[in-house]
Amino acid sequence: MKLLAIILSLLYVTPVYVVEKYPKLTFLDKRIVDLKKVKQGTVVKHTFHLKNCGEAPLIFLDVQKSCNCTSAEISQNILQPNEEGSIEIEIDTKGKIGTTTISIVLETNTTDKEYALRISMDVVK
Repeated sequence: MKLLAIILSLLYVTPVYVVEKYPKLTFLDKRIVDLKKVKQGTVVKHTFHLKNCGEAPLIFLDVQKSCNCTSAEISQNILQPNEEGSIEIEIDTKGKIGTTTISIVLETNTTDKEYALRISMDVVK
């Protein structure tokens, strides 16, 4: 009976640690890109390469773009741990002139939640 009491008391005072695993988004390229001069009317493409360096699946929940002239295509919506992926951005420069900056925000299930990407260029005639 004393042994049972000792075991039960140890269960109440022994801390239990739960180690949660999280995804971690790492960009393999710069998140801010300057394309320099771009001729007006061209469709510009840029690919950002990324990797899940965490220990849980990384889920892309949403992609927000600052301009309707922009499309964003994620290679896959879920990246497993240590898996690489990409997001391809296309920007139609029709109707644009001068310094142009496009922002893309990736919403994820990581602890940081959101990641901003930016592409700037000087659109010339």
